[in-house]
Amino acid sequence: RLEQAEKKVQRSEEALKKLEVQALDREENKDIALGTSKLNYLDPRISVAWCKKWAVPIEKIYSKTQRDKFRWAIDMATADFHFYNYEGEIVLRNIDDTAQEEDESSPQGQSDDEE
Repeated sequence: RLEQAEKKVQRSEEALKKLEVQALDREENKDIALGTSKLNYLDPRISVAWCKKWAVPIEKIYSKTQRDKFRWAIDMATADFHFYNYEGEIVLRNIDDTAQEEDESSPQGQSDDEE
C-alpha cells in the first residue's frame, strides 16, 4: 500500500512539473504570435523538411486545415530540402538535384585549352 501511494505521489509530482513548464512557456510566449509567423513568413517547405529530417510528425507542427493548405509542400519537400544556396540565390529544388546538375555541367578531366 505504501509503495502504491509513493508511486502515485511521484506521478503527481511529475505531472505538476509538466504543468509548471507549460504555464511558464505560455507566460513567456503570450506576446509572440508564433502561429502567424509560421503561416505568413516561413516557407512551409522548410518546416516540412525539418519535420522529415528529424522524424517529427507534421501533425505536431500543422493543423489538419494547414496540412491541407500546404499539401503541395508536404508532397514536394524532402529531408534535405534547402531554400537558399550559399551564394544567396533562390533555389526551388532539392540540394541533391543541384549537385547532380553541377556534376553534369562541369567538364571532367579537360584542360582549359580543350574547352
